[in-house]
Amino acid sequence: MMRFVFSKLFYVLLAVGFVPLSLSWGRPILGWVALTYDLAIIACAIFDAWNSRLSKGVRIERHFGSRFAVNAETEVRIEIANHTPRDISLIVKDEHPPQMKLSGARAARLNVDGQTSASLVYSLTPPKRGQFQFGLIAVRYLSRWRLAWRDTFAGEAATVKVYPNMRRAREAELKALGARSFVAARRKSQCGGRARWPASTSTGPRPDPGDSRPGARPP
Repeated sequence: MMRFVFSKLFYVLLAVGFVPLSLSWGRPILGWVALTYDLAIIACAIFDAWNSRLSKGVRIERHFGSRFAVNAETEVRIEIANHTPRDISLIVKDEHPPQMKLSGARAARLNVDGQTSASLVYSLTPPKRGQFQFGLIAVRYLSRWRLAWRDTFAGEAATVKVYPNMRRAREAELKALGARSFVAARRKSQCGGRARWPASTSTGPRPDPGDSRPGARPP
């Protein structure tokens, strides 16, 4: 089923038909001219939407910056490569897993010149391990005569697996080792800094230098 919406250019051209219609009072021929003009614009827009298909030379793909890990931000890139000589205007919107935290815009309007490429970049952060589903990439592109926007899908659905965050686990391990080393060093410093009892000294009377009794000290 063909899905499309009319563009701004279509409505501008359609509004032009109201000019002769507003002047048709007393001139019925102008009313018929305005009606014929508007019907022609509508027919041209429908034909333009039906006849304008996204060229096979336009490739739209999804790429990931790295594998997904718990609570780690991962870059998602939508690449649009225009291998045709004609410029294209399109709106892309990626269908990402709703369980993941979104950073940036997952939809954008892009104008891609012929033989060039463009990209849409955003980031996702998974909250837990498991498998998550990406849908197709929704695309709305401008028709050849620019009278309508036509809807289609591109890319492929993908299932990604979220792994444990080894970097966070390593950081937690190093933090725990640092905490244990700090506690051990603190205990060691406390044991080494204990006060020692001073050597005992005699407080009795000193002997008389003239005393000749055994054990008396010489003068």
